[in-house]
Amino acid sequence: MDADVLKSVSMKATKKRIMILESVRTSPSPVTAEDIYEKLSQSLDISLSTVYRALNAMSDKGIIIKAVRQDGKTYFHFNDHQHKHELICSVCHRSVDVEDCPFDEISRKIAQKTGFVITGHNMEFTGICPNCAGKTDRRERD
Repeated sequence: MDADVLKSVSMKATKKRIMILESVRTSPSPVTAEDIYEKLSQSLDISLSTVYRALNAMSDKGIIIKAVRQDGKTYFHFNDHQHKHELICSVCHRSVDVEDCPFDEISRKIAQKTGFVITGHNMEFTGICPNCAGKTDRRERD
């Protein structure tokens, strides 16, 4: 499957690219290049710069989506052409998917106004998760 995705955008389906794409596609949450490098370097002769080049090329071709979060790190996730919304803890960086989408009507209006066929959108909210908020509350009381 991953080889076909690469070929569909005129990218060579090398073993390293296939494994990088598989790592992004199968991850339950967005991942960094460093996360992928740590995972793949245990079983594959690969450099961090190779991972970055492949991820950036795949992002340029629209296979994956690249986003810089408030922690300054760049995260990647597979572009399944579905809109996605996340809550991200600014303390522990845990992310939680938000199922409800209040932006469907906005997307329709933007499509009508611009003529674009909107294939998806992403929204990122930041905050403090209940676990980290509890730790903060405990520190303030002590």
